Amino acid sequence: GMEYEFWGRMDFQDFNVRKNESVKGLEYIWQGSQSLGESAQIFAGQIFGAGKGNYGTWFGFDGSSPQVQDDPSRHDYNIDKYVDQFVQHAHTQSMSYRTSHQM
Repeated sequence: GMEYEFWGRMDFQDFNVRKNESVKGLEYIWQGSQSLGESAQIFAGQIFGAGKGNYGTWFGFDGSSPQVQDDPSRHDYNIDKYVDQFVQHAHTQSMSYRTSHQM
């Protein structure tokens, strides 16, 4: 059977409570059926974006936002900035999960 499920959308109020560092509730045991009890429990989690988008949103790849430039000979070279930003966001997100897994 299925061993885990990750959700892509969640009510924003529920998400804000669950992402709290002291709760680390973005991963939990979900009981899919009350009548089947523990046999219907699976590991579940919430993808950090909560339906608002994930890395594509805060990197701003659309519209007039600066694009990632990884060629050091270009005047607008900026890959270091994006790598630093990615690592910082990954660290921030990890504080909301009980395990060391991130989606």
